[in-house]
Amino acid sequence: MKKVINSFLVALMIAGTTSFSAYATMANGSVMIGSKSFDLAYANDTKNSTEITNAIIEGGVIYVKDFSGNWIDNTTGKIVNSPDENGQVGASLGVASVSEIKIIKTIGDAYTLPTLVVATLSDGTTKSLAVTWDKVATTTVVGTYTFIGTLTMIDGVANTENKTVSATLNISSAISDNTDITSKFTDEKFKAIVYSHIRKTSPAPILYSDVKNEAGLNIQKSKIGNLSGIEYFTALTTLDCSENRLTTLDISKNTKLTFLRCFENQLTTLDVSKNTALTRLECNNNQLTNLDVSKNTELTSLECFKNQLTNLDVSKNTYLTMLWCSSNKLTNLDVSKNLKLIDLWGDKNQLTTLDISKNTKLTSLKCFENRIITLDVSKSTALTSLHCYKNQLTTLDVSKNTELDYLDCDSNQLTTLDVSKNIYLTSLECNNNQLTNLDVSKNTYLTRLNCSDNKLATLDISNNIDLEHLDYWHTQITNLDVSKNIKLEK
Repeated sequence: MKKVINSFLVALMIAGTTSFSAYATMANGSVMIGSKSFDLAYANDTKNSTEITNAIIEGGVIYVKDFSGNWIDNTTGKIVNSPDENGQVGASLGVASVSEIKIIKTIGDAYTLPTLVVATLSDGTTKSLAVTWDKVATTTVVGTYTFIGTLTMIDGVANTENKTVSATLNISSAISDNTDITSKFTDEKFKAIVYSHIRKTSPAPILYSDVKNEAGLNIQKSKIGNLSGIEYFTALTTLDCSENRLTTLDISKNTKLTFLRCFENQLTTLDVSKNTALTRLECNNNQLTNLDVSKNTELTSLECFKNQLTNLDVSKNTYLTMLWCSSNKLTNLDVSKNLKLIDLWGDKNQLTTLDISKNTKLTSLKCFENRIITLDVSKSTALTSLHCYKNQLTTLDVSKNTELDYLDCDSNQLTTLDVSKNIYLTSLECNNNQLTNLDVSKNTYLTRLNCSDNKLATLDISNNIDLEHLDYWHTQITNLDVSKNIKLEK
């Protein structure tokens, strides 16, 4: 409400001075100047400016009662308590109490804590106050949750005793142990497996008590089309439903899962946001276009290869030791937060870069069949296996990777390759590059060497006495001494 006074205050006196006892019940749209009250229509009439000016000089303080019934200090614009008979406003009322809130829900139900609560004030009246709660909770786990709310004060109300409001949310099981859930299993093959698992035969009912405590379920290769009823296996920690015919999979009620295998199905979506205890997830060979694992912070192993993923965010999965995301449509893969990674497969994507400088524990890296131009493996000194073939590499420095056992860098644009520090190499595939020289004299453990389709004119394999397989087709080598290589395939 605008202040009454602009250049001066004008107001209409209601039959002189209103009775003191009537101030709190005055008609809305009134002005109080000192101990006199006026109607607002009169207040804006310039003919009465002298009278109003004199009242201001005598009374001083101006309060306005707006059309909603609120008293407003004309100077500050804030709502105040009702003025007394002397035109004075009392101190703010205190919050005396706020009733506790109790909510009862069954598992899986939605709930909303109120944004407003009714507080009893020190004068016995009540006011609605906004409240901010200290946390949220899901209703996917049976239990009792307590919340504490902080009150937001309004003009004329003070929380001098720092009162708070508490709320209790009680989540109970939606069904009793003796509830018959047989009809929930709509896939006959799945139902038959459940009967066998709980050692019952149809037409005996499947009760909630029969399945609620089951910790493990293996239904691999069972030609199952849907897993309706799996939601009642609330204690499941391990579920293997791989190699079936599933097009959907709802595991939102299986919140205790730590190991999920659902590979080789026909899934287009997979929601694991409620499965925060997962440590292993194998969802490869499906038709997933998106996979959100941001809530699965306990994951140590993720296999999501052979899907249709265009993006994969693993920044929250800092415990990952194994990540297999091959054969997707990824154009970027950020593993800078995955410092525990040991095994990384990102091959057959559309990557142009791959930064593994933070992944110092890597022992196996597969990034072949991408579009990678540069690859720095100098920080990954624990590497034993490196597959980086069919990229666009012009250089590859493996001098720091002294533990390498297997190196496949074929079909790049390499002009040099120094493997003198990789003395434990047993297999080297460097074919289809532009190498003019290759020194394998230090690689005495080599059993396989393919250096075909290069520009090599000479090759000394006299120190590679364990060599069993050798390819050097389409090179310029015309004379090769294999007299020391008695294990070579004929």
